[in-house]
Amino acid sequence: MISPLRSIPDRRVALAYWRQKTGRRAAERLAAPDLLEILLDGYCVLDEQGRIQHTNPALENLLGCPASQLSGRLLMDFIELNCQTDYLSLLELMKYSHSRVGPLEIEMKSAAGEPLAVFLTLAPYSNGSPNNAQVLLRDVSQWRQVQNELVAVNLMLEQSFTDTLEGWARALELRDYETHGHTQRVAEATVQLALEVGYRVEEVLNLRHGALLHDIGKMAISDTILLKPGPLNEAEWEIMRRHPVYAEQLLRQIDYLRPAIPIPYCHHEKWDGSGYPRGLKGEQIPLEARLFAVIDVYDALRSSRPYRSEPWSEERTLEHIRHGAGTHFDPEVVKVFLRMKGFA
Repeated sequence: MISPLRSIPDRRVALAYWRQKTGRRAAERLAAPDLLEILLDGYCVLDEQGRIQHTNPALENLLGCPASQLSGRLLMDFIELNCQTDYLSLLELMKYSHSRVGPLEIEMKSAAGEPLAVFLTLAPYSNGSPNNAQVLLRDVSQWRQVQNELVAVNLMLEQSFTDTLEGWARALELRDYETHGHTQRVAEATVQLALEVGYRVEEVLNLRHGALLHDIGKMAISDTILLKPGPLNEAEWEIMRRHPVYAEQLLRQIDYLRPAIPIPYCHHEKWDGSGYPRGLKGEQIPLEARLFAVIDVYDALRSSRPYRSEPWSEERTLEHIRHGAGTHFDPEVVKVFLRMKGFA
């Protein structure tokens, strides 16, 4: 006599066993051809030469071709030329390993020549020759199209951000026309120097943003000080030295621009600690700001200014920067900069 199931765990075990047995029987009743008929992914069997032998409706829909016209054709005929080598390599790997391989994203085309993006998976076919293969093709064309559209939208957003930043920079230069062109020049030169010291291309975007916005804090300085024709007095200099702080306060409110803060906030710091606004010293100064400090001074000395009769010569400017190594500038950055200028 079978004893009753008195505990909850016993009942759970019995229920799980019943489900397993009945599920197995149900699966046995559902023949493989029936599964292929309802499978949403394209499926076919390839012979040793890679010719299509059996298909399901999903594959016929994917390739736009009835089974009678697919039978005997090479699957490779539907694979774009630039993906055929990858397909053949995957097929050889399956034959060598006797196991499932993939998925591999490849480009295919329908019978009508329409482009398709597909994930392809291969597996040995046990009912035939060891070199026969089962192929599963999942159409990801719409997913790929959505992904490409998202990439395009992101690029548009990034360009919009960049255009906005450059607009801010031009607006500042309009207030002080004597610095016209300075912002773009120092932005490009900072990127070049960053690449020289080992930054990767994908890492320099924030440096460029910071360089474009290096004087954005001056938007908070009144014209009577910013555009004063004569020298500033001490009280005015005290206000002028606040512009990096104003820049930091502005940019920290914008998540996208926080990584760009080091240059606007710290480019007036000096290697020996005599700079402003915080008196940072040595490697306390962010590397981005140490790079920019050299570029900023170089461009300022090589440009026309109302307080200077004419720009400095290249040689005089580079000698000035060399002399500032260890006091104003990071000595290692100066070495790289002078080498970049052919003045090492």
